[in-house]
Amino acid sequence: MRFYLFPLILLIPGLAFAGADGDGFTVPGGDCDDADAARNPGLLEICDGVDNDCDGSVDEIGATPVQCNSFPTLQAPADSSSSGAFMVHLEKFVDTVDLTGIPLYSNTGVGVSSPGGVETQVHSILVRNWQGNQVNGSIDADFVMTFPPSVTPLGWIVQFNNGSADVRALDTTFSVTGADLSIPGYGTNMELSGSGSDTAFIAFEQADFDSLAGAGGADEARLLVSYDPATATGPLTFTVQVNGTLQNIIQCDAQLPGSGSFTMELAGSDPDLVDGDGDGFSVCSGDCNDAQAAVNPGQVEACNAVDDNCDGSVDEGFDADSDGFTTCAGDCDDTSAAVSPAAAEVCTNGLDDDCDGTIDAADADCAGGDDDDDDDDDDDGADDDDSAGDDDDAADDDDAADDDDAADDDDAADDDDAADDDDAADDDDAADDDDAADDDDAADDDDAADDDDTVAVGDDDDSGPECGCSSALTADSTVGWALLPLIGLVWRRRRAL
Repeated sequence: MRFYLFPLILLIPGLAFAGADGDGFTVPGGDCDDADAARNPGLLEICDGVDNDCDGSVDEIGATPVQCNSFPTLQAPADSSSSGAFMVHLEKFVDTVDLTGIPLYSNTGVGVSSPGGVETQVHSILVRNWQGNQVNGSIDADFVMTFPPSVTPLGWIVQFNNGSADVRALDTTFSVTGADLSIPGYGTNMELSGSGSDTAFIAFEQADFDSLAGAGGADEARLLVSYDPATATGPLTFTVQVNGTLQNIIQCDAQLPGSGSFTMELAGSDPDLVDGDGDGFSVCSGDCNDAQAAVNPGQVEACNAVDDNCDGSVDEGFDADSDGFTTCAGDCDDTSAAVSPAAAEVCTNGLDDDCDGTIDAADADCAGGDDDDDDDDDDDGADDDDSAGDDDDAADDDDAADDDDAADDDDAADDDDAADDDDAADDDDAADDDDAADDDDAADDDDAADDDDTVAVGDDDDSGPECGCSSALTADSTVGWALLPLIGLVWRRRRAL
């Protein structure tokens, strides 16, 4: 049994160091759920209804301040070389801190400071030039930080060799470990000498820390900056320029190459948690237009074709008669569903039914109302506007070029019916001949040039060729021709006798 328990006993210190969920944060270090590695102070807040960064707020607007885990590298391992190590710890962001009695230095070299007081939205950055007791010689580290305009350096808090404990006094406020950050055995050496070789100052958007430390030296200072994460529209970063002979920089617990320029993140953001228009609402909190401050869930709906209060409806409350039209969309009577821009005009009720500004007979939709011009457009069959273009009925002709019915002819070029001939060139029926050039029937010839038939042998239409013979036979003579065979038969019988 002891054999099986022994490996578990060996794991206990490791679990305590990494946190119960292995995320590198402990409950004393600010982990609000040490059974869930997806929740700790080192994570960015995202729009998911969970307090991801363990700051006590859920889906808060803006960026999440970055901080080290509960176990940052506080001192470099023993090193007999002259490389040294310079540490940068991103500590806690606090909404309010009382710095009364603690000076904020803008230049330690000349002793320029301002008295501390109650400060808001403060982020701490602890820098430490720790060379260890095995380092050969002294290491000069010149560390310059440049911040974006939205970040304001408040000042340096330092501990001088006179034993002031201002830095240590703020460990429990800002430290991610929640404990004293001093190095055992070197508590009185965690200071700036105040000489020209150890200085810290701020100038506008820059903060500089210059330290010369030898074996066992541990110069440090805490820089406080202020910014509003809620207004951050993207990650907040600052640049770090390291000059000197350093070979290693430790950011929280990660090794970076020594000298050179680096970019470090001060606060990160989920775009849905950013308040882009400054109205106090983010996309995550229901802002349906984060580019327009007048549109958010806190607004009162107005009649303007916009979803002002982001409830998914437009101009709700402005269609009292529920006809689908609001007053700002053209409804001229929001107490009657029968009146709207989509309604048909009723021409006898004295109302502007279709909300076009005209009533009854004055409305163009009502018959007999109005002719618009005398050129092209007739509104009814009783009135013609011109004599050149358009006839409305069959009873009235306006010009000689257009006939509307069969009872009225307008000109000599067009015949409308069979009862009336307009000119000598055209015959309309067989009962009436208009000229000598055209015969309409076989019973009547109009001229001497044309014969209508050859059946009526006794009727000639002209002086043209005739048959050249004459006969007294009439239609009755055909009987005689029929008797000829009989006569012949009688003649032959008589000869036979």
